[in-house]
Amino acid sequence: MKRTAIRKIGKIGKANLEANKLLKILYENSDIRSCEIAGEGCENWILNYCHRHDREWYKGDVELLSSFNQTIIGCQKCHGKMDTNKKEREEIFLKLRGEE
Repeated sequence: MKRTAIRKIGKIGKANLEANKLLKILYENSDIRSCEIAGEGCENWILNYCHRHDREWYKGDVELLSSFNQTIIGCQKCHGKMDTNKKEREEIFLKLRGEE
C-alpha cells in the first residue's frame, strides 16, 4: 500500500483556520444561523462562510478574512452558485453588506 504524505498547513491555511474561529463567535453573537443567500433551491444546511472575494485576495489577512463586511453565511448549494458566478456574488454582497 502506497503512503501519501500529509501536507503541512501553510500560512494562508493557518490564517483561514484562525479566521473561522473568529467568524464562529461573530455570527453566534449576531444570531445569524441560517443561509443568508436563500437562493433558488436553497437547502439551508451545511452552512459555511462565503467571502466577498476569492481567498487569494485576502493574502492570509485574518482581520479581513474574519470581517463581517467580507463574509456572509451560506448553505453549500448557494455558496457553490456564488463561487461560480462572480457578478451574482457581488450583487448579493451589495444587498446584504453594502459597499466595502
